[in-house]
Amino acid sequence: MSCSEWDNVSHDKINKIYLSDKFKDKEILDLIEKRNIKIKLLDNHELDKMCKGLHQGIILEVEELY
Repeated sequence: MSCSEWDNVSHDKINKIYLSDKFKDKEILDLIEKRNIKIKLLDNHELDKMCKGLHQGIILEVEELY
């Protein structure tokens, strides 16, 4: 997800963000901080276990949409 796509995501639908402890994208980190979204830092191995595909160091836990 690009930073411009972030603007289309309602932050009240995001419960938590899991970040790699090596995540360095300052623009995304600033947006997370600005929106006061809870984060949990994990190592990449823990993130790998959470998803079936590629995560690029970030996983969002969101409310069910339907």
